[in-house]
Amino acid sequence: MHLLWWFLMILAVGALLVHLNHVIGRRETEKNIIEAQQTVNRAVQTILVTKGAQWGLVISDDQTVRSTLVANIWGYNVMAFEFQVPYTERRPPQKLQEALNQSLQVYSQEEQLPLLDANQVVAPLVATDIWYDQIKPVVHLEIANVVTYQTLAYLHDLKKLNQPFQT
Repeated sequence: MHLLWWFLMILAVGALLVHLNHVIGRRETEKNIIEAQQTVNRAVQTILVTKGAQWGLVISDDQTVRSTLVANIWGYNVMAFEFQVPYTERRPPQKLQEALNQSLQVYSQEEQLPLLDANQVVAPLVATDIWYDQIKPVVHLEIANVVTYQTLAYLHDLKKLNQPFQT
């Protein structure tokens, strides 16, 4: 009986340690998501204020863009965010994506955003998808912040799904 009691105590302590590890890991992930999202928000804000009008997008200097995490279905640590931006003129999504990616690449270089590793072939910020809403006059911009290997894998998954991203 004494041995059973010790076994149950060790099991309970083990379960508590696993739970604490999960909570601490989740908080770290949430912190990383917030940091990545803030980086993407600043980049998109800067780019849209300066170039949005020439792309047919409506944003003013005093308007703050906000994004939502879109990659939950792909798993934790995928840093991809969606913006909904009003537009005045529909442009071909592929052309808009190319222009946005060029601007994101310039922004990344100017802000010296770090690469995930020395072999990284994509920019730290990538427009992964752009589409026009069929109900309201907004364009959806999906931007990935390539700061985790899971995000890099997400980009490769998109490419496999015939949704290539432009680097």
